[in-house]
Amino acid sequence: MSLKRLRCVLVIIAFSMPVFAAPVVPGQIDSFDDINDVVGGGADPNWVEATGGYNGTYMVQALVGAPNEVTEGAGSMKIDFTQYSAPGKRDEPFRNFDPALDLTNYKDLAITLWVWVKDANDTRQDHSLDSRLTDIVLTDANFVYYDPTVSPYPDWDGPLGKFTLQPLKNDGWNKVVAPLRNFLWTKDNYNVEDSTVDPNTEVLWSDVNQIALFTATPTIGDQNAIYIDDMRFESISPQPLPYQVASFDDINDELWQETHGAPQYMLQTPGGDPNFREGSGSMMIDFINNDVIYDIDPKIALIPALDFADGNDWAISVWVWSDLPNAYGTLLDDGFLWEIILHDNAGNTGHYRVPRQDFDAGTGWTKVTARIDEFIWSDTWGAGSFGNMPASQANLDAIVALSLWNMDYPNGGNNIYLDDLRIEPAVEALSEAVVYNADYGTITVDGNTPDWAALVDSDIIDFNLADPSIKGQPTGDLHVQYRLAWDPNYLYILVEEQPGDNLAWEANDAGTLDNGTTNDAGTKYDSLALSFDFTNSKLPSVDVHMGFYLVLGLNSSEKPDVMISYGDPRGVVTRWVTYNALIANGSAATGGTLGSRVIEARVKWSDLESGIDSWFKPAGGIVAAVQAGYIFGCDPHLQDRDNDSSAYDADHGLAWFSGRDNAIQWAQGNFRWPTGKDKYSTDIRLVYSAGDLDFDGDVNFVDYAQFAAEWRETDCNSLNDFCNGADILIPMNGEVDLEDLGRFALRWLLP
Repeated sequence: MSLKRLRCVLVIIAFSMPVFAAPVVPGQIDSFDDINDVVGGGADPNWVEATGGYNGTYMVQALVGAPNEVTEGAGSMKIDFTQYSAPGKRDEPFRNFDPALDLTNYKDLAITLWVWVKDANDTRQDHSLDSRLTDIVLTDANFVYYDPTVSPYPDWDGPLGKFTLQPLKNDGWNKVVAPLRNFLWTKDNYNVEDSTVDPNTEVLWSDVNQIALFTATPTIGDQNAIYIDDMRFESISPQPLPYQVASFDDINDELWQETHGAPQYMLQTPGGDPNFREGSGSMMIDFINNDVIYDIDPKIALIPALDFADGNDWAISVWVWSDLPNAYGTLLDDGFLWEIILHDNAGNTGHYRVPRQDFDAGTGWTKVTARIDEFIWSDTWGAGSFGNMPASQANLDAIVALSLWNMDYPNGGNNIYLDDLRIEPAVEALSEAVVYNADYGTITVDGNTPDWAALVDSDIIDFNLADPSIKGQPTGDLHVQYRLAWDPNYLYILVEEQPGDNLAWEANDAGTLDNGTTNDAGTKYDSLALSFDFTNSKLPSVDVHMGFYLVLGLNSSEKPDVMISYGDPRGVVTRWVTYNALIANGSAATGGTLGSRVIEARVKWSDLESGIDSWFKPAGGIVAAVQAGYIFGCDPHLQDRDNDSSAYDADHGLAWFSGRDNAIQWAQGNFRWPTGKDKYSTDIRLVYSAGDLDFDGDVNFVDYAQFAAEWRETDCNSLNDFCNGADILIPMNGEVDLEDLGRFALRWLLP
């Protein structure tokens, strides 16, 4: 045979052989015009029924007319649930890709298909109870999938990705869009939430070998058939930011789903009360008619997923309407928005705890804004807003859903309303915390106060439970003044009781302070506790950034052991534990008499450096941060126990101190923890002297020039370091005026 003839024969053979080719991406995956056609002219069936007892009986070809319209071509796939004898069944057709697909550009792709929804009897408008397509599933080459020829089926092994559909709303054909970046991935378990996989690193996107369609008929309602048609890969881009996520003008069209409580308590308000902030509607969280469910958690899928990789640039905002219920006199007892929650495509959740005090302004609309970089992240729902992972481990480029967790616990509250959910450019909020100075000096801890006399710039903080501005709670009558000082080795604390406590209850030692319940440390005896946030970034109303909680017990008998510490080592189940390694090289002493009791204490910076988890330390560590100009959170908590009774009465109580406007905030439970930013917070700034604006240890012409440059400024705040330090007077009033000049002059030319 000549070479020329041989070449012709080889060409004929080549063109006669089956061609095994994966679908072009983007392009059509399957037309469903013939579900029994074959890949490559005779290899394997396109669609195989994966569920054991059903064997494809209910997966049949539907030609034109059944249903009465198809989106393209001459047929569709019918999942014939009308033949099932009982509800609650499922059907799982799947097909293989041989060769496998290369979807390495998955972040720019979506699977789209058309699904026909029609109630069998035309008796329902709510298609959430219809038979439905529940999930689209992908596997890669590492996955061992269902094989009908093998009995028993092999265990699932390897990554499996799942996109869960919300119930479809429209009669007839509905287009489903499933961006690949929205898929949640798991290993060894269909329930993605139980075992997650990072799709960026653990999925072989270059070898996607299978797609499956999980369908089900519900346990209630009619078992009508459903139809599937025209499955494609389509190019898709993330939603450009900023934009409006939801107007709430129609919560059904926006596909809001209730995930925590009951759907009947998540309602559309097309008119009436309240007046809408924008548009023609809002979502009502109906706590009035909710006698059992304290939590209502609407959730919306973000299609396509949002890209918050530049998290510092963006914030989530939503408007909340709140008014007072009849039974309570403060918005803090009202129903309220508790958390904003983000969900990524690896099953991680980010939580932003909304400050209760955001609603102090009164009845009406309040805008809540949560910066993306303020969310606390966890790889399990149970850890929630207490977090167990840094934000860098979350897939911020694939945020697939958003939840709004509303609560009326512990008091039944009135309805609240949500409106106008947006992604906006992040703006760094002004801190409303009051900043007090801690002067430089070394103190002898002996229960005597003379060596504090020279520390004129350690500002005195007055904390009086008998303050008449406290309303609605038992007030107590314990009154203390305290202040702090520092040197390179220690942080020093002085607490001085003021006259007025009618029934003092003294702390005998550290053991008596620890009553065995870490959430109520120090509650058995008169004490002052300080909550330290060394990153000064505490999440609103959450103690997650409080790395050090120091309890100091009042006593008049020269006790050396009235100090106890609690810490939060990451990863432990019991978060707050007695952690006295943090004060191993510290000391305390008491003195004075009843009505004028004194506590002196010191804590070694290096103990905090070695004992506190990196989660709670500033960049570079605590020891490196200890220098003039360093500001950290230090919120006080005063306990007036009077006796060991568990009930609080008119003579004793407890409170968090609020430095701004001399207000005091009662705090029974964790709802009212101060934050690192709001008006209920107290900060401490380390200084050499109040007039030492350049932090070099003296007050001279360099400091005066810095002060003069800010003279008469009226916009001093945390973003400009309080006018470069020239807003000196405590509490800072936001301007550089004669009072600041007077305090500066008192320090003039002091070493």
